[in-house]
Amino acid sequence: MERRIRRGIGYLTLMTQIGAIMVVSVSLGIYLGRLIDLYLGTQILFTMILLVAGAAGGIVSVYRLVQGLVKQD
Repeated sequence: MERRIRRGIGYLTLMTQIGAIMVVSVSLGIYLGRLIDLYLGTQILFTMILLVAGAAGGIVSVYRLVQGLVKQD
């Protein structure tokens, strides 16, 4: 029973990490893109570019996290 609980907590921790990585990556991309757009006077050009870059960076980070866990097992 205790082993199942520990395993469940481990999965919950992993899902929390994945969510946090994606939220922070995308939010940072939007924030920095918005700052650059305001500074340069462009519409949403850099916001969109850095949004995509942040999402891509988040996906790469999640992939590396999961690959590291798979190698441990």
